[in-house]
Amino acid sequence: MTTKGNKMTKQNNTAKPGRIRHYVGWVLNILRLLFIVLLALFLITCLYCQAPPKVLTLVAIILATLTIIPKRTRKWIWLTFAIIVLGLIIWVFLPEDNDDWRPYTFDEELAALEAKRAIPDEQNAATIYKKIIETYDVNDFKHDFIDDDLWELSRKEPWSTQDYPELANWLNGRKETITILMQACERDLCRFPLRPDMLGLEDTTDRLSPMRDWAKLLVRTGSNNIGDGDIDEGVRKYICVLRIAEHAYQQSSILELVTAISIEALGRSQITRFLVLGDATEERLRLLDKSLSKIHHDWVSDWSKILKYEKLFAKNFLAMTFYEVNSKGKARFARDPMALMRQEFKGRGYELPPRTHWYKKFGKLRAILAWLYMPHSPHEAGEIFDDSYEKYYAMAEPDFDWQKVLVKPKLRLKFNYRYMIEMIAQTAGGSYYSIYDLYLRNISDNRAAQLIIALRRYKNKHGNWPETLQDIKSLAPPELFVDPINNDSFVYRLTDDGFTLYSKGKNNIDENGDRRTKKPDGTYTDDFLIWPPKSRKAK
Repeated sequence: MTTKGNKMTKQNNTAKPGRIRHYVGWVLNILRLLFIVLLALFLITCLYCQAPPKVLTLVAIILATLTIIPKRTRKWIWLTFAIIVLGLIIWVFLPEDNDDWRPYTFDEELAALEAKRAIPDEQNAATIYKKIIETYDVNDFKHDFIDDDLWELSRKEPWSTQDYPELANWLNGRKETITILMQACERDLCRFPLRPDMLGLEDTTDRLSPMRDWAKLLVRTGSNNIGDGDIDEGVRKYICVLRIAEHAYQQSSILELVTAISIEALGRSQITRFLVLGDATEERLRLLDKSLSKIHHDWVSDWSKILKYEKLFAKNFLAMTFYEVNSKGKARFARDPMALMRQEFKGRGYELPPRTHWYKKFGKLRAILAWLYMPHSPHEAGEIFDDSYEKYYAMAEPDFDWQKVLVKPKLRLKFNYRYMIEMIAQTAGGSYYSIYDLYLRNISDNRAAQLIIALRRYKNKHGNWPETLQDIKSLAPPELFVDPINNDSFVYRLTDDGFTLYSKGKNNIDENGDRRTKKPDGTYTDDFLIWPPKSRKAK
């Protein structure tokens, strides 16, 4: 019995490894089948979402090797994969000199834009602005010494030194800045250097912020001049605000365009008030008319210029993220994910922590992934941007149908760089309609201000405001009577206190100058009141 029991024990011990191998093989087969199914689903997803060709090819080869390729051939394919992977691992750990590389930018396109706008320094108002930009301090424009209501009142209405000596003293301490601004306003042309990338965006905002403060400073100073009886000097300050707006219009970004519109509106609102309520002699009317009509509003040229800049900005954003270039002009996939921030901090006198050994290895691994996903060169990516932005150039055409294009085309989710670029372009394009509306509103306000000059000329001659706009047809060019928002006429009517003037808005319905009041049909009134301001009546 003992001998028989020993034999059975030996047989059981021998059978256990076989059963274990059977179970392990069964589990491995299940896992292999599951992996094949998941890989097939992944390939289908990649095909549906139009993944990059390199990714599709890699997944297809792996799936084919696991399924349809003969077993005797598979080992050679796996060996090839192993050699490639080993080679990449060796490459990742090989030393590399990264000191001569910087984020890639489309410098040739930038140079072409700069060449078209180049002017001599002696004609460039930007050289004057730079003198006070360097010394600008936002704290110099704080108004802790007076309350907010008085601060706003000093910008909107004339005020005297006698009534507000503390505010007058504050302005007096900024005479040097005001003098330099008046010098800049004597020049017609202004060209700040272009820097269409994320690093230059802060430079642009750092320049526009003081320009807005300077415009408000000039308005307050002009209102003080008028309040003290020096009307001609006050008018000069208002006109200078318009010149600052003109200078901002000559730049190339949407941000600068919007800033220019806001500065023009600031100066124009004070001019409109002066035209209606101030001592607007014929000589002053002539100066103001000349200044308002001088502002260049041409959507075709402005939009073409801005779109070229915005497209280059988007191209540089992508290129600086995924590519880098050395001093010899050779481009490659970027190794440093923090290159943009590193360059920005360096330009401001700071240094990020040095790149560690493993950080550098991660950068090279990132370059491998970028090779799978991104175009081989930044110029290939740039061509896709050119195609994606092409439709927006049609917005500069006079017959462009803005209503038809208001609905954005839906983009199906795709796992490729073209989809990413199209998304960047479409995201930017979503704001273009609002920019166009703002641009038209600004032209409308400018034309209305010039109409008010004609109205004031009529009043100066006859002693009263005209009955209708027809009475001043001979005093203003025909295009000023057309509201560009709706290509119809402005609404003008006399009131007990003077007159009211407004635009009928995009719906071209006269809603008594009211805006944003909900109507019974669920829509909102959209008139733009030009005069009087809601808190003031014309006299």
